[in-house]
Amino acid sequence: MESYTELINYTETDITESERNISRFSYPENEDTSSLHWSVYYQIELYHVFPVIVFARCVHILWYVVGLIGNTISLKIWAIPRMRRINASALYLVALTITDILYILLNIVMYLRFLWGVPSIDVPIFCELWNVLNMIPQYASQVLVLGFTVKRFISIYHPFRDERFARHQRAPKEIISIMVGVIALSLPQAYIWHFDSGQCRVPTYAHEFLKVWSLATEMAMFVIFPAINLILNILIIRASKRSLREKRKNLNERRNGHRDNQNRQSVRSSTITLLCLSFFRIITQLPMTIVFLIQQLYYPGNTDLPIEHVSKDPKWARFLQYIQIRFITESIGTSHHALSVFFFYFTTRQFREELKGVFNRNA
Repeated sequence: MESYTELINYTETDITESERNISRFSYPENEDTSSLHWSVYYQIELYHVFPVIVFARCVHILWYVVGLIGNTISLKIWAIPRMRRINASALYLVALTITDILYILLNIVMYLRFLWGVPSIDVPIFCELWNVLNMIPQYASQVLVLGFTVKRFISIYHPFRDERFARHQRAPKEIISIMVGVIALSLPQAYIWHFDSGQCRVPTYAHEFLKVWSLATEMAMFVIFPAINLILNILIIRASKRSLREKRKNLNERRNGHRDNQNRQSVRSSTITLLCLSFFRIITQLPMTIVFLIQQLYYPGNTDLPIEHVSKDPKWARFLQYIQIRFITESIGTSHHALSVFFFYFTTRQFREELKGVFNRNA
């Protein structure tokens, strides 16, 4: 999601002049917020919702530290050749882990601006480049999760087709196709965002395109895809329960040998991992999507007020309430890019064994 960058359209007023006049503002007479500089928003938020900003700062720092360490460990483990041989989704998990690392690195740049007031993206070329790159891991994360959910669904409901669709040599081609697709979907951000008059902003000619494009992509990536993912996961759970009941009734399957039993345990473990990962990402992403989609319902007040009286204006009060909900929702929601390593560790025996082996070798 474009996050706070789409909440604010920037003015051409010089930043130092905006900060000089911070104690009193002239707000726009309509619902166009483009006449306010982002630094003005930051000063207002700092004054009126400071505790929430402190909360968001601390939580994001926690996710950055945990996410960079945890995802690096996950990448190292899933990239081991043996893990790729025993887990058909290993390459998908490698790609997902890489996108999570990229998301965190790009997210740091954004939050330097909106939680610390640092003009981190107000740089020529980097403004457009960052907005393109920022969407790639967000889109890729959704499509990759859907991709390995579809593969698991096929393996359970159509096991004979699974022999064709789940071949290891197909995974790299599928992942490359996904990445090419999400990069193509991210490129319009270079048209939407421009560095102009000393700041990164949406020019007037791109406003209408931004509304249409954002609604289409947000609905597809963060509503429709997760909904399909949720439905497939429910069907996978039902099929897994049915299969488990059948195996309990037919205990003589154990006579087929220890290797077959190990294979079933590996498939079951892989299914649990993917289900947990999918559900967690759906649960944390959905509130963020809802909050993002309703942002057009909240605008700053239209009166000229001292900063200390801003929250007394009904329209400003609603806007600041929305900002607090958004800070909290996105702070918690960002966790799905940081906590995957714990799902891998607690649901995958092979992952635990490889991780212990890595630590033992390093020790």
